[in-house]
Amino acid sequence: MVYKDQIHFIHGLPYHEKRLFTGVVVSRHENGLREMYVTYKDGEKHGLETNWNRNGQKSSERTYKNGKKDGLMTRYSNGQKEWEGTYKDDKLISSGSW
Repeated sequence: MVYKDQIHFIHGLPYHEKRLFTGVVVSRHENGLREMYVTYKDGEKHGLETNWNRNGQKSSERTYKNGKKDGLMTRYSNGQKEWEGTYKDDKLISSGSW
């Protein structure tokens, strides 16, 4: 796990210590609460990405496979689920709102 400020993007790809990054990138809001966790594999988003708002409430969650949205994506408002969609190869195939 590394902090976002330790990652350098070259041509849109994340590098850490001069190598394409594999692992989790973490960032925090100015108030110290978590902001984002993103999983990378060989420089591409792969796995879970989670975002939180400044109040510490989860704002979104999505899954990636080889750099493309693949699987469930959920958006939250005030801690409550407001939208959910399923992606395959970066294309939305179903969705619903609450």
